[in-house]
Amino acid sequence: MSTKKAIGISFVAIFILVITQVIAQAIASIFTIIHVPYGICNIIAGVIYAGLSYFLLKIFISKVIKLPVSDFGLPKFKIKIRWSIVAVLLPVIIKESYLLIFNGKYVSSNMNGNQIFTTLSAGIAFTGIAAGFVEEMVFRGVILNALKKRWNVKVAVIVPSMLFGIVHVLGQDFSIGSCLLVIIAGTMVGVMFSMIAIESGSIWNSACYLERYDYWWWIVHRRKNG
Repeated sequence: MSTKKAIGISFVAIFILVITQVIAQAIASIFTIIHVPYGICNIIAGVIYAGLSYFLLKIFISKVIKLPVSDFGLPKFKIKIRWSIVAVLLPVIIKESYLLIFNGKYVSSNMNGNQIFTTLSAGIAFTGIAAGFVEEMVFRGVILNALKKRWNVKVAVIVPSMLFGIVHVLGQDFSIGSCLLVIIAGTMVGVMFSMIAIESGSIWNSACYLERYDYWWWIVHRRKNG
């Protein structure tokens, strides 16, 4: 695969990520006009985002790149048991370590039932599950494998992981220090997900990690440091 083709494939994959997110949110906003609850609209947006992204990426790989989708980490859906266990244990261990290290107490978020449902549906259905799977399909699926075909595994792991970290600060009102921390953390997580995808030959094993949406539970059940 040529350098031009590998870079072109990467840009198209990112474009699909962006455009499907915009389409999903636009369609969901139409449902709000007819007074469908915001929480339900968030779920609708998540389903459209993930489903449309998978469909377009699959068409792009098979019809444009003309290679099997399995070559880009998108084989038949299957998750290995060991990665499922790690996906559950890792965020639990991190959260419990935080609870043990820092003193504090839980405080009410002062949300009513509808607000809690809206917040969790947005965080879990859209930002967590849907965005998590789409990001894996794009970064650990298409981009990683395109770069691996052109260069080598090291480049394929490092470059998408750095892009993954950078994407998470775009449009955010962060300080320079916070941006650096998010980019570093995002890159490290990207490397971990890349290694899982390479070892398993599938992005499905890295897409299931619970820390993608575990954070949103904390918004509703905040813990105030003492």
